[in-house]
Amino acid sequence: MCRYVDLLDDMERLEEMGIEVGLIGETELGFPIPYCFLGKKNEHIVAVVAGTHAREHICRKFVSAMMFDYAANLSQLADGIYFVPMLNIDGVRLCQEGAGFIEAENRRQFLIKVNSG
Repeated sequence: MCRYVDLLDDMERLEEMGIEVGLIGETELGFPIPYCFLGKKNEHIVAVVAGTHAREHICRKFVSAMMFDYAANLSQLADGIYFVPMLNIDGVRLCQEGAGFIEAENRRQFLIKVNSG
């Protein structure tokens, strides 16, 4: 699946492998936005960001596969890569689960209203 909870499981597995995992911040609804870093921190660093839009949640699975592939081949990385597999966690969850996960009633009703038309 391409759910947020699956992403958190992936990040935990990467951390257990000794990969640098952290947070770039949190979403508007308060969900932590995880990242991982693979490779060397030198002048050549790339950022891979996925799940920027709510319906792009399938990209999270692709980016996670990339992270695990690179993690298994770290010695072949000459440079570094920051991965943010799911940037718009609120939007992805809204797309996949509907508004039911949103605790604040006013926000939930607003999102239902603007997405009904």
